[in-house]
Amino acid sequence: MDLETRLELILRQLHEVQAQLLLQVQRCESTWGTAAILRSLRLSLRALTSGVDPDEAPASFVLFAGRNGEAFLRRDTHMALLSGTYLRDLLARAGVALVPGQELLLEPGLARRAIEESLGCIASESRAVEEKRADARTALNHSSGTRRTELLLALERVLAEETELHNRKVELAELYDAARDSRAARQRYIA
Repeated sequence: MDLETRLELILRQLHEVQAQLLLQVQRCESTWGTAAILRSLRLSLRALTSGVDPDEAPASFVLFAGRNGEAFLRRDTHMALLSGTYLRDLLARAGVALVPGQELLLEPGLARRAIEESLGCIASESRAVEEKRADARTALNHSSGTRRTELLLALERVLAEETELHNRKVELAELYDAARDSRAARQRYIA
């Protein structure tokens, strides 16, 4: 996506979010999430107009919209797939639909909340995978012949799934530490 297209997109999204924020205020609804999205869009616009590519912004959390609707969070060299609906719901409530390939700078607090939800989703998925692994091992202990080969292959797939979840958890934990450290540094600066 070229710079001009990115700027037009963010400006259009800013206009939509401002309109949604005004409607939410008029309806006396909570505006925290919409205001956070608005700040993120403004931060992204400021970075782009000053010549800083969000992809290369130092010590920033970058939300990246994947081709198939996935959301990735990146900071420096760490990147993780986000699970859950927290950011998707906030964006929808603010009237924003991310375009595949779009990058958006996020505040550390917003990034932290998305990471926390993702870690919770991974914990739930991990429990389900552990149950599948236990079931596969039990079935394997009571099998023989060609059925045993099928069960070994199934167990191998479950172990690969378990490894993927573990790797995602590690990536998210590294991002979480960075978000927590950013918040602590900002609080020291304010004090």
